[in-house]
Amino acid sequence: MNDLYQSALVAHKAGRLDEAESLYARVLKSRPDHAHAHYLLGCLFMGMTRFDQAREHLSAASRIKPQNATYHEANGVLNERIGRDDLAEISFRIALAKPNTRQESYLHLGNLLVRKHQGAAAIDVFKTALRKFGPGELLITSIVEACADSGRRDEAFKMLDLAKGKSWFDKEKQLRLRCKVAGMLKDNELALEQTLKWVTDDPDSIEAMNAHALALQNQGRLDESLKYSLMVIEKEPGHYDALARIGFLLSRLERYVESVRYYQLALQANPLQYKLYSGISFSLFKTATDGSPENLVLAHHYARKMLEFEPDHFRPNTGMGSVLFTMLRIREGAEYFARAVKAEPLKHGTSSSRLFHDNYGWEASRQTQYERHISWAGYARQKAGAPRETFSNIPDPDRRLRLGFCSADFSYHPVSYFFWPVFNALIKDFDVYLYSQRKVVEEDGMTERYRALATKFQNATGMEDRDTADMILADGVDVLFDLSGHTSGNRLQVFAMRAAPVQVSWLGYPNTTGLDTMDYRISDAVTEPEGEADRFSSERIVRLEGGFHLYRPSYNIPAEVSALPALRNGIITFGSFNNLKKVSPLAIRAWARLIKSVPDSRIIIKDRSLDSRVNRERLISLFASYGVASRRVVINGMIKNNFDHLLLYSQVDIALDSFPYNGTTTTCEALVMGCPVLTVMGDRHASRVSASLLTHVGHPEWIGSDEDDFVRIGVDLASDTSSLSALRSGLRKEMMDSPLCDTARMEREISKAIRGMWRDWCADADRSETTMPATCGTALSAS
Repeated sequence: MNDLYQSALVAHKAGRLDEAESLYARVLKSRPDHAHAHYLLGCLFMGMTRFDQAREHLSAASRIKPQNATYHEANGVLNERIGRDDLAEISFRIALAKPNTRQESYLHLGNLLVRKHQGAAAIDVFKTALRKFGPGELLITSIVEACADSGRRDEAFKMLDLAKGKSWFDKEKQLRLRCKVAGMLKDNELALEQTLKWVTDDPDSIEAMNAHALALQNQGRLDESLKYSLMVIEKEPGHYDALARIGFLLSRLERYVESVRYYQLALQANPLQYKLYSGISFSLFKTATDGSPENLVLAHHYARKMLEFEPDHFRPNTGMGSVLFTMLRIREGAEYFARAVKAEPLKHGTSSSRLFHDNYGWEASRQTQYERHISWAGYARQKAGAPRETFSNIPDPDRRLRLGFCSADFSYHPVSYFFWPVFNALIKDFDVYLYSQRKVVEEDGMTERYRALATKFQNATGMEDRDTADMILADGVDVLFDLSGHTSGNRLQVFAMRAAPVQVSWLGYPNTTGLDTMDYRISDAVTEPEGEADRFSSERIVRLEGGFHLYRPSYNIPAEVSALPALRNGIITFGSFNNLKKVSPLAIRAWARLIKSVPDSRIIIKDRSLDSRVNRERLISLFASYGVASRRVVINGMIKNNFDHLLLYSQVDIALDSFPYNGTTTTCEALVMGCPVLTVMGDRHASRVSASLLTHVGHPEWIGSDEDDFVRIGVDLASDTSSLSALRSGLRKEMMDSPLCDTARMEREISKAIRGMWRDWCADADRSETTMPATCGTALSAS
């Protein structure tokens, strides 16, 4: 039996693992109580990541010989490997209580405590080992790291100096540890200083380059970090840390295609590093939305894999939510955003994203949506602190006012299409300050037009919220407008701090902001009926007569409206060019009913998301589930040129609106191209915008009260092509003559509203010596 055991040992040491496993099994068949055979076989299985079998044999070893500290230590190592630090700590502490405990048991327990950020407890463990075993490189290193983890900076460096004086380890180890200590202390300046010294002293050291790259990254010097990381790869092509960092840096630098490649190389170097899944999923997602739509499926794959490891964490749930929304799986995406918010309620970007995406859904009630906005605002208030209450603005109700506008969309963007003509009207009577949140590299010709005419144009991207608020305050802005709401790039935190005496939400978001410092929201009586809508708004609603939109296209549109396509095709063609995130299954069901009710009709659907095969298949399947064959559904993806996009309406007889989230720009563009737009009026802002636009254009008869009404209106329109043709030829003029396109009307209404809000503040300021009151006066109407 002893010969068999010795043969197993020889095979094990030689790396002949299958042979060793077989021999250990034979030993244990004859001697089930052979503790060391159980121990060695358990270690063998642990090395092969066969953790269940490893646990069986290591547990057996410690049960047979409970006084053997090494066996308990091995159980602790196994538990660490499988992520059970709680059980690992118990095993290590049992090992320390046994006679003949090895130094390694102290090191394991101490390092586990450091990992749990219990540095003080770890130091006690290491110092016990120091008294028992004397100084050694691993032990001194562990003490230094424990001191750094517990914030005992001076003690860490004192121990390093002692180690240097005693020559306990070499110069390179000294430098490496000093760099690590600086990193653990989160002292980025010190880390940069130490790593620079290291890379200067030893310019060929891969470890030095890698450490310096990390220090540069932590300082936000991304290009320099990338340079050093690439130097590491030149010397060691499979260096995992450098490959992973390059993937991250390229993502931060918005070089997503390259980022994906390096993340893939990092995963090849270390397939078990699941934390890379989040990064590669994000980069794949960005490439999918910018020219490589098929990467969407891969982005979803890695997002799902990340969630297997961290199902309740913030980042993987956010990533999955974003991917699912882009895959048009709105209900599922909303669930993951809800999980992300639950994980980290103070992550305002994601909380805002969740609120914005709620508008696409059809399940949450108005009350639920309102409560979520108010809840978000509560966290915003915690972060912002108490709002500013006093201002130096002169409370003169009739003086020339300074207006400020915050937006990420001072560019060729739908918000800008409606704001640009109003901006041109306002600059005649007001000083207009624009605070852009759009990256400089993404500015375009429209941005330059704004910059040329504004009293001040400030790109505030990257500025801290407090600094932005202070800048607006210093500019003396009287009335500050938010044009973003809870959309990407918003600066609602600036509004939470209160950067101006009067603050107003308008245009960019179809819901309340939730903020107690957003005084007013500009809307109209169709979109938000008086009394009914006020209960779901934290702001006072100012309703403009004639609607809160002004549509005067700032981009080229086809000079002529085409003849009715049905006259040449012999069939009716419906169309929807809306963002498909807005198109709920409820809308698809209504569209399908209409198509089936109009013989031989078809529908053209255009959206950038349809560049993705998975989204095309999903859409076709949805129509098929409602009985509409794929031959009757024509799909178009992204058309980058706006003029060509509008020309596609020459193939559409009747446009179908999305619901419950209506189109705005899309509705206006369909009308200006001669297409009547059918909509269903819902119970909230997002589902009543098209009703407002159609009412103010003069065609409320195209507004359905429900799905049945929507189908009836569509069938009636489609049944008389002669009337439809006549309607098409005159619709653009009708629209341009309507309040929706009346610049003088909007200039009059918005100026009156602004002046009314300002006068209310002045009246309250006179009574309270320019102290911002808790309320801003009575509810206003611009009429």
